[in-house]
Amino acid sequence: MSVRSPQPPLLVPVIARVAGIGTPWRSDVVLANPSSAALSLTLHYQRSGTSTPVTASVELAPRQAVLHEDAVASLFGQGDGRGSLLLPPPREGPAPAVFTRTFSTQGGVRLGQGIAAAEPQPAGTYTLTGLFEDSRFRSNVGVTAGAFGLRATFELFRGSEGGPVGSVEQSVGPYDQQQWRLPDLFPGQAREGVPMTLRITLSGPGLPWASVVDQKSSDAVFLSAGNPAGVLLVPVVASVQGVVFWDTDLTLANLNPNPTSLTLEFLPENRDNRSGGTATRTLNLAPWETRTLERLVSSFLGLTNTKGALSVVSARPVTTACRVYTPSASGTYGQGVPVVPISTFSSQAKFVTGLRTRDGFRTNVGLVAPTDGVNAQARLYDASGALLAQRSDLFIPGRSLQQFRFEDLFPGATPPHPVGSLLVIPNGPLGVYLSVVDGTSQDPVFLMAP
Repeated sequence: MSVRSPQPPLLVPVIARVAGIGTPWRSDVVLANPSSAALSLTLHYQRSGTSTPVTASVELAPRQAVLHEDAVASLFGQGDGRGSLLLPPPREGPAPAVFTRTFSTQGGVRLGQGIAAAEPQPAGTYTLTGLFEDSRFRSNVGVTAGAFGLRATFELFRGSEGGPVGSVEQSVGPYDQQQWRLPDLFPGQAREGVPMTLRITLSGPGLPWASVVDQKSSDAVFLSAGNPAGVLLVPVVASVQGVVFWDTDLTLANLNPNPTSLTLEFLPENRDNRSGGTATRTLNLAPWETRTLERLVSSFLGLTNTKGALSVVSARPVTTACRVYTPSASGTYGQGVPVVPISTFSSQAKFVTGLRTRDGFRTNVGLVAPTDGVNAQARLYDASGALLAQRSDLFIPGRSLQQFRFEDLFPGATPPHPVGSLLVIPNGPLGVYLSVVDGTSQDPVFLMAP
């Protein structure tokens, strides 16, 4: 008799199919099987404001990856709307690897954000920073509830103005997804150029998040709320010319009644940084202060034409948000890069999907060793699950980053079509990410393997 796996469910906070006002939005979803046995999945889409989900079944062969373009319509047969995507644990086998991209199309140019699947966080208090509402950016704030619904209390902190400037409560039904413009939650509270932080208290399991949109380009980045921490690593920051120029903004928030000091250390790629990085700077945050370091690498760290990881060490737990982007005459095109507590890196094998190299896309693969040097094997799979290439000679120096173009990681390999998956087997703690860039706009989306 088959027994249901004790794994928790996975929840994609939002997928959408919305006509918009001249700007249609849709969500593409990739589901991949990380195992060498077939995998049966049952998926639930629940449109915002409703209580009854629509269900779809998916069968995946070993290592197979399936791209569902416009998933609300193609996978669930639904029309315009937005809502949550629930992936209950399979009866047998591991949870699937998931890659989602929600984007708009304007004049043939695709602009989007990567939204990761995650386990609902337990009831408690979480923080979310990097929010703006001004002439350059606008922010939407969302909560996607777990199985029992919840009440969410939002407290707003603004720049260096001290304690919360407002508080509001909202209710969200079971597995429902609700989102609000920040000025609707807190009318009249935004200030030009002033970064904001939210402290969000959930009465039950759920996922709080935000989408920050460039007012000029209309490109969005997705930010997930989490717990403040004192020892963190940003997997990649940059001020460098690639196919386009990349820059980085970092927001830091101290939601403590006492000041805190922070040390930021730049850890350049392809270099053993265990004895120290190439630039270290300190700063102090006042109680309740939120501060954004624009053009972090060049303006704050004093470095040019470089990329790497960034260590953030604080005397008290802080909240952080990072955005890596390319500037242009029509605004910025960027991706939200998660800032990861050092304690959460593991030596488990990492399986990540959504790698694209055709139809105008290119993919960069990042490998981040948070402490010591790591040896790793990497295997590339096609959408069918066929092994396309492998290598066992990877070495990532201690406290460093290695980022590869697909064609450099697997020279001469047949590009996967329409998507590929990557299995990385390390012998020590390692982070693995994909940065998938849409060539129509140079807009990237970022996905870090769980």
